[in-house]
Amino acid sequence: MTAEVAILNKNAVALAADSKVSVGSGSPEKTYDTVNKIFTLSKVHPVGIMVYGNAEFMGFPWETIIKQYRANKRDRHEPTIDRWGEDFTKFVRGFRGVRKKDIAENIFNIEYSMFSRVEDETIIEAHQKSITLNSSQYDDLFLNGLRRWNDFLSHRGRLMSDSWFKKVINEYSNALDAAASQFVDSKNKKLWNAAVEFAARSLMADYFSPLSSGYVVAGFGRNEIFTAIVQYDNDGYVGGRVKSSRPSPQKTTLDNSSSIHAFAQHEIVRRFMEGIDPEYGNFLRGLFRTALVQSNLSTFKRHAPKNKQTTRAFAAIERAALRHYDTILKNSLSYREIEFEEPTLEMASLLPKDDLANLAEALDDRFHETTQLQFLIFAHEPRWFQASHMIRILEAVV
Repeated sequence: MTAEVAILNKNAVALAADSKVSVGSGSPEKTYDTVNKIFTLSKVHPVGIMVYGNAEFMGFPWETIIKQYRANKRDRHEPTIDRWGEDFTKFVRGFRGVRKKDIAENIFNIEYSMFSRVEDETIIEAHQKSITLNSSQYDDLFLNGLRRWNDFLSHRGRLMSDSWFKKVINEYSNALDAAASQFVDSKNKKLWNAAVEFAARSLMADYFSPLSSGYVVAGFGRNEIFTAIVQYDNDGYVGGRVKSSRPSPQKTTLDNSSSIHAFAQHEIVRRFMEGIDPEYGNFLRGLFRTALVQSNLSTFKRHAPKNKQTTRAFAAIERAALRHYDTILKNSLSYREIEFEEPTLEMASLLPKDDLANLAEALDDRFHETTQLQFLIFAHEPRWFQASHMIRILEAVV
């Protein structure tokens, strides 16, 4: 799994990535440990790109596409990092050599990976409930899993228009049906209908499959005094167009003088920034919320007169407990921001260029201590830094 970090302050951008990558869109997945993920987008201008996820776009290595873009761009510039990102994305969308059978294979692989995710979740749930695989009870679990995903995807927004989706269905319905049939029996109408809906929503939604790629463009545009970064996710060609996310640019300003961004695996960076593992934090919040509500309700039930224990009273107590929980949560998040996030960002805003790279190394090295790390730092002059593996979090912070 990829681990990548970008740290920005007003002086520079430091990009760090491990060298492990997955290649291809089929199964079994191929993994390599010595792959470059960070490149310059220009030999003249201080702009770089970092890729994560699948190392290939429709079978073409991202490294090849990036080098072709760089050769085509030559010494031309863009005024902002936003425009650099748009220009590179336009080049990707116009990339030649993709055949119709490649698009059909890509659609099949997207759907296969999405159904595999539902299957993995269902198998775990079946084991927890001691339900036999390939049984009617298992089919019910799979159906409920598909319905949960359909509900989730329905709230993600859409990246495909109706006309685009209709063209995909008309031309590539066989690929969609082939992927669904690997997991669902078409004779089970409820299950098949949910699977068909899931396949459609997987393509249309603002959500990307486990086989997707992503890239981050960072540095300085010609008209930018401070650093900027923009991120895109990409699922390759879905029909005649590339399914790509809407850009999410962020800029360093006088008021926002530094930022730290994690891509792909981000848990370690969030632990460092927030002082707690995000999954553990979510678990504790859910546990505390339930305990607070149940404690108030049980106390009321134990000590209040029976004639006061009405449905309306219990509902009022639950609402009051949840209001208190919201207040506690808001205060705890504010404390975390003041005590953990703000000091880290203030420290990053003051770091000189080389120390910025050391901090990026320290954060990324927490993911994969056994793989080679890559660095690229921009400060109006592109520079390469190779990791020494001698830097640790405390050294970077101090």
